[in-house]
Amino acid sequence: MFCVNRWVTDESWYPANAVITMLDGFAIDHAFPNWAVNRWLTALLRLYRPQIEALIRHRDQVIAAWQQAHPDCDVFEDRALEMTAYLPISVADQLAQLDVLGEEVTAPFSLH
Repeated sequence: MFCVNRWVTDESWYPANAVITMLDGFAIDHAFPNWAVNRWLTALLRLYRPQIEALIRHRDQVIAAWQQAHPDCDVFEDRALEMTAYLPISVADQLAQLDVLGEEVTAPFSLH
């Protein structure tokens, strides 16, 4: 998983707390363009919610540090800052960690 600077996606920038609040409403439940992929993305976000929140918070810390180090630049348009946070993931490892914690996990998709 990764986060990028605003210029990469050319979208509105929201601070971490606002983005984290928006995660509650994230659900792709329509059939187009691919129902299975849409459900998989929704399930992936739920499975990795704690990591995603940490990644988004880290993104804002990187942005703040970059702005402090480059006070004359618009941090959100600075092409020298592309990726703001990165986190490797493994579904198998995540499920194993949840199992160790005693969580009951039922995946809405097949891992075959």
